[in-house]
Amino acid sequence: MTYAETFNVQEWLEDDAKWLRWAMQSLTARNLEDVRYNLQQFWASLADAKLEASTPQDWGDILTLDSQSQWTLGNLYQNDQSDLLKQLNDMMLARNLVAPSLGSVVVMAAQYFNAETSGIRSQIQSLGTSAGAAFEAQKNLASQAQAAYRDAKTTTNQAGNSAAVAKTAASGNAGNTAFNLRQASAIEKPVSLMDFLKGDLFGLPTWAWLAGTAAIALLVLTGPTVVMANTAYRKATA
Repeated sequence: MTYAETFNVQEWLEDDAKWLRWAMQSLTARNLEDVRYNLQQFWASLADAKLEASTPQDWGDILTLDSQSQWTLGNLYQNDQSDLLKQLNDMMLARNLVAPSLGSVVVMAAQYFNAETSGIRSQIQSLGTSAGAAFEAQKNLASQAQAAYRDAKTTTNQAGNSAAVAKTAASGNAGNTAFNLRQASAIEKPVSLMDFLKGDLFGLPTWAWLAGTAAIALLVLTGPTVVMANTAYRKATA
């Protein structure tokens, strides 16, 4: 089966279909940089195809492909949100590990709402807005494709499916973004005095933090620091 056949479009759009299929396959594998590259190649190729289109059937096929590229883009943005959450979580874990004294723990707590972490939450919100715009574009392009196919009297196409998928994706996007923002807030929740007194410091009992502080102090005195050890580990596993 050709790439064009997988999208039920004409064979002259094979190259365009190839780039779009590769973008979708990269999305499934979570190779996000490959998704970006393949989408850019698809849109560049589709721009040339639009110059050659001359019939309602041509435009129905082009608009169908374009609508599905917007679905891929919206999902790319949502995957980027997940990566930002992981980045934020890794950042918080790194800060929690380097805590040789209660004083430094308090300093770390004060840094939880600095520009860096606030910037990540802002990016998550922005990506959610971009994903919503992509799904809305998918719906509009699919609607235009359906109109073109009606003019061409073509009943076998994927425009209707794309429109239905766009509706579902758009309705779920706001909830997905809200969930990711709640996760971000939970990850970067600052430590309060009450948390410390209750024995709930960064999700761990206070005694565990005190024991961890002693262990880190011992490491600093007898070997590489935690940061240096992590760097060595990354190099060994690179």
